[in-house]
Amino acid sequence: MTLISRLRQALKKEFSVKQDTLERFPGYLGDGLGNVETGTQNVVWARVNESPVTVICETVPHVNDLSVWVGFSPYQPGVLRVLSQRLHSSSITTRGGITNHHWTHEWFGNGADGGTDLVMISGRAIHPKRVYPAGPLQVAVYPDFYWAGGTSYVFVGDTTGATIAPDLVDLSGYAVTTDGKAKFMLVYVNSAGVVSVVEGAEVDIDDLDPETDIPALPSGEALAAVRMYFALSDFIDGKNNTDFVDLRKAQAHIHTGASIALGLDDLTDVTITGPANLDLLQYNGAAWVDRTYAEADVATETDLAIDEGNLATHIADLANPHEVNAADIGMGLFHEHVYNENMTLVCDGVETIFGTNNEYQPETSQPILNGVRMILDADYTETDLYNSVTLTAAPLATDTLIIDYMPA
Repeated sequence: MTLISRLRQALKKEFSVKQDTLERFPGYLGDGLGNVETGTQNVVWARVNESPVTVICETVPHVNDLSVWVGFSPYQPGVLRVLSQRLHSSSITTRGGITNHHWTHEWFGNGADGGTDLVMISGRAIHPKRVYPAGPLQVAVYPDFYWAGGTSYVFVGDTTGATIAPDLVDLSGYAVTTDGKAKFMLVYVNSAGVVSVVEGAEVDIDDLDPETDIPALPSGEALAAVRMYFALSDFIDGKNNTDFVDLRKAQAHIHTGASIALGLDDLTDVTITGPANLDLLQYNGAAWVDRTYAEADVATETDLAIDEGNLATHIADLANPHEVNAADIGMGLFHEHVYNENMTLVCDGVETIFGTNNEYQPETSQPILNGVRMILDADYTETDLYNSVTLTAAPLATDTLIIDYMPA
């Protein structure tokens, strides 16, 4: 038996089995109070005989009071569902489109991983303050609000008519007149909320670079850079070819001292209660607080003048002298010291006795050979007259010898 023959027999057997007719009921979407959604995906409220019930709805849009057929599917005969839209006459147009399914396109849609068919939105598709073509050598700015600093917001848009309309900017007066040249026009909102333009320099069209050739922003907020070139008749804003560089998301966020209006008491860790001239700011362990000199236990200029006078009187008191001399502390006169008396010229590899320019006090001589201090009675001895030293070995002519001592 061929495959076709077996398929015909299977279909014949299936159609020969008697099937019960499943009932369907006329109804309307909604619970009678304007609610259609139940909070569960594809489960809605419907009214059958004016009684609200929950049903599966995967075939029609979720529109309140939409006429529908409610019943059972042969594939799930125990589950009540919306079968189709119900028409009252042939002249009524059906509600086209598929059922609600926006959650499948949302990042936080239903399901463990969110939406299963995410819609990726390009920055150019976001409309507020978007710059786009609006006619021959004209661009439009989609209406929105501009933050002008502090708490000031300025509306950007044309409000002269009955309805709010985009601002139109005519760039026909900035046409490029040299073949092969191009430039950027910066479209921006100035600090007063007015849409303005800055003209860039003309360069060779092949060298036009958004990173270097877009004019600097004078103030306010940059919206877009618009490319202009020789013989341009209309602007293009397409996927693969565009005359627009969107700058709305490329803003430098800068705060200056003038734009930050904060008082000292506005800081969360500062508490100012009664500030006065010359008060101090002092940390009390919990916050910075204002203090007088007395509260902060800090001497004032007057206090210091009084203390200075008292100190001078105290020092001058002969009954309690504060000046001392060497005799008072048992030192006698301070001694002198001779450093680096040079004996290098005498070094010849033979001479061991080296005389000093002055007599010295016993055990104060200190010969230094090639930067190394010599040890008394080990490396040298002092003579009886204490006017020379005798080394145990003669320094070489290439050696360096200096002597430190305390004069007698």
